[in-house]
Amino acid sequence: MTNALLKEPVLDQKRVTISSKRQFTIPQKYFAQVGFGKEAECLLTRDAIIIRPIAANQGGELAESILEDLIAQGLSGQELLEAFRKKQAQVAPAVKAMLSDARKVAKGEKEYETMDDVFAAED
Repeated sequence: MTNALLKEPVLDQKRVTISSKRQFTIPQKYFAQVGFGKEAECLLTRDAIIIRPIAANQGGELAESILEDLIAQGLSGQELLEAFRKKQAQVAPAVKAMLSDARKVAKGEKEYETMDDVFAAED
């Protein structure tokens, strides 16, 4: 089965009922097979709504990078866990600071920094 709106073939099809509150239940088979968790994203195309899972491990590559660095420093066990939690807690404030700086650069209130400026070796 194919659908002109989708680039991928349709593997299965089910009809669902939409409640008065615009709610419907994703069939369990689809829910498990596609890998839904607690969140989904809805994409609007010209003639369709696509609902797909949001990966539960977003940011996994960053977490792995943090862990690799801490392990390379010789940390393990409880010490590793505590250091990882501290590093992970620093991520959101760092991203907020970067976004703030980006807004200032966009407004011409601040000079931009290059990759070399950001990742230069510390003296």
